[in-house]
Amino acid sequence: AHERLEETKLEAVRDNNLELVQEILRDLAQLAEQSSTAAELARILQEPHFQSLLETHDSVASKTYETPPPSPGLDPTFSNQPVPPDAVRMVGIRKTAGEHLGVTFRVEGGELVIARILHGGMVAQQGLLHVGDIIKEGVGRRSLKNKLIMWDPDRYGTTVPYTSRRPKDSEREGQGYSFVSRAEMEADIRAGRYLEHGEYEGNLYGTRIDSIRGVVAAGRVCVLDVNPQEADLRRTVEESSRIQRGYGHYFDLCLVNSNLERTFRELQAAMEKLRTEPQWVPVSWVY
Repeated sequence: AHERLEETKLEAVRDNNLELVQEILRDLAQLAEQSSTAAELARILQEPHFQSLLETHDSVASKTYETPPPSPGLDPTFSNQPVPPDAVRMVGIRKTAGEHLGVTFRVEGGELVIARILHGGMVAQQGLLHVGDIIKEGVGRRSLKNKLIMWDPDRYGTTVPYTSRRPKDSEREGQGYSFVSRAEMEADIRAGRYLEHGEYEGNLYGTRIDSIRGVVAAGRVCVLDVNPQEADLRRTVEESSRIQRGYGHYFDLCLVNSNLERTFRELQAAMEKLRTEPQWVPVSWVY
């Protein structure tokens, strides 16, 4: 008798774990205010190493990685494998000063598109980006907001966004989203009950003013992560100089998130300063 080794083919259960984690983090954002265990889990799920592990898993499961070129002498752009047109990946790249990414871009239809990936560069080694990918950059607003709330959940809170889309089977009312009909949401928007709202893939999303008041009434500082519409954002960028000249004195602090931990420390210091030092405002704001 002898042992026989059999090859077992492993299949991935799912290839969108990053999306699942984002949904879990949205649920935990509410629970973290009452539970230190939930806050710790949220911190772990946001760790760069854990996020990178999920990115790698999803890339392999969905087969969106690049096949190495057969010869170093060949242009690696010719060996890129096509990816589904609707594939969306969240990619984080850490680089040191003076280190090149090894990628070139072109502007196409107002979008930033990867034109070429250089063999041996950082992007090529990661294998998460491909020629033709459209780059959508994030500035880390949500990460800063979640870190601030988890840092002191008794002092900071946030709202639950409203949406007109139908809830998924795994979703519950008030955890992640509050679900209402489109007709009701449109009526409330016309009545001025939303601080901000927008539409994505045919569904409305927004932040109700009374939900902000609810957080404040509970004795917490309400931390918002609003998403301006593209037209509003473009207009803001175009008018940034005029806005800075006319309204710059209304802002306590402007943060540039070049390093998440350093930026968070600056945010912590600013919030502590606001809490402990007197603030002066125009008398017209009060009376």
